[in-house]
Amino acid sequence: MDELQFIVAKLNEPPFQLSLSLVDFDEKAPTELLQLLVDVFTKLDDQLKMDVREVPKEQIAAKIVQTLNILKFKMPENDQDQERFVQGLENGEKTVIYAILHWALQRLPSLQKRAYLARFLVRVEIPPEFMQDDVLQEIHNTHRELQSQFKEVHKQVDALRAQPTKPQEIKTEITTLEDERQQLRIKIERLKKQTSGEPGFAALLEATSGLRQQQDEESRLNE
Repeated sequence: MDELQFIVAKLNEPPFQLSLSLVDFDEKAPTELLQLLVDVFTKLDDQLKMDVREVPKEQIAAKIVQTLNILKFKMPENDQDQERFVQGLENGEKTVIYAILHWALQRLPSLQKRAYLARFLVRVEIPPEFMQDDVLQEIHNTHRELQSQFKEVHKQVDALRAQPTKPQEIKTEITTLEDERQQLRIKIERLKKQTSGEPGFAALLEATSGLRQQQDEESRLNE
């Protein structure tokens, strides 16, 4: 199966189910191809959802390149080739769009997992001058602690999914996670009351709250 046939076959399967023919796909205009690429990437990260007709092409390309870097896509090595690659994205060129689609559709499940984890494990950059503040340092440490715990919870969920169901063990694990989550909730709420006006607090609070919510979701998956 050649590249074009593979792409069309995958786009006609769940979760896309586009009912495309080879002719339909081959005749897509550059803007349509770019929108299709964005739609595929939205399955990896719903924050990428957009109408390409309403967003500057440079901004679209920048978001896609950022996502490709997170997903470990092999980008062109030299600056000139990278520039041509980005321009090809902006212009919806077939050679560029097809290459990305073929790569992504070959490994969609693993990319979905990688994108999900990256969303919550990315570092929150705080200017060094703010890190001298003891309260912000504590918040930063809490965020890093949550990231570590999130990784461990996710590993545990993966392991539980791969094993035969053992209700009592799962119940015990959920109870432990509930206790840890409650302790972290109390700590975050205390820090929130103390530091709501501190520079850099909002970004860290959003990150820690997001991680906490995802830990809740991971725990619910065990129920």
